[in-house]
Amino acid sequence: MNNDRLQRLRRVLANFKINLDTLEIINLSSGKVKQTRLNKKGYPILWFSEQNKSYGYSLHEVIAVASGMDILNRQINHLDGNKQNSHPSNLEVTDAFGNMKHAYETGLLDKAGLYKKGSKHRDAKISEDTVIEIRRLYAETDMNRYEIAEKFNISYATVSSVINKATWGEVTSELAYDPKVIKQKKKVIVRGEKKSKKLNEQCVLEIYRLYLETDLTMKEIGKKYSIKDNTVCNILNGKTWTHIYNIDPDKLRTAIERKMATTRPRGTSISTSKLNEESVKEIRSLYEAGQTIRELSEKFGVGLTAVRNVVLRLSWTQVKD
Repeated sequence: MNNDRLQRLRRVLANFKINLDTLEIINLSSGKVKQTRLNKKGYPILWFSEQNKSYGYSLHEVIAVASGMDILNRQINHLDGNKQNSHPSNLEVTDAFGNMKHAYETGLLDKAGLYKKGSKHRDAKISEDTVIEIRRLYAETDMNRYEIAEKFNISYATVSSVINKATWGEVTSELAYDPKVIKQKKKVIVRGEKKSKKLNEQCVLEIYRLYLETDLTMKEIGKKYSIKDNTVCNILNGKTWTHIYNIDPDKLRTAIERKMATTRPRGTSISTSKLNEESVKEIRSLYEAGQTIRELSEKFGVGLTAVRNVVLRLSWTQVKD
């Protein structure tokens, strides 16, 4: 533990009474026993506050400091290998080498000095038999990686790593295959469908039709199919499902302009609008009569940019002179 963390821990522990037999951390003000919770590595953790900030310390660090051990720039070892046994009699101060040596001697590390592999690893979610079955299903059946991941309740990334032997490389079987070759042969995986469980080709073609032939917006179509409007946008623009994309760009542009004209707030329908159709016509007439943009801005109480856009027909385009 570095010096800053050590000094902070000593300061906050001044507000607690620590029973080294029962390992209870009691708040002197409230009399309550501070509770621990396990982190991802299996160590009991306590949280302390100082100057409105929270700091986490493992229980064995707290007990080591409370029992007078010097842990500055040192590590703490659990003699019996049990991370949840933080009794002072089970703790020793050591360095990184000593910690690794102890882990090796107690079997926490394998003979190569690496953390245990396969099902012996503490975070393993599958077994050697499952690994062999995953590779067999991918090589010999029509199942794709997403379907295999769903079958074994694991992530797509885990399945990919197993198939490509990026993980579980030590697991071998009589099954010999090249994942790249198998991937090329799996024609049953329809592009697009492998990632989307909500859409298929028929749905995509219907999305094309709905947008081009009806007044439904992208957001409304997305709600109909329980997908995001960005997904609908990508489909319509040919960024996804490209293998069945058949929209004429001119038709798409016409549909977009038609929907924007009917759905986008314009003119007086905009709540913040300071002008109306009559004032717009008057601004354009006065400008053609010789008044400057600044004079018109002051007269109608709007910005210079707003007046310039009106007279140049960049805004209020629906108003005809």
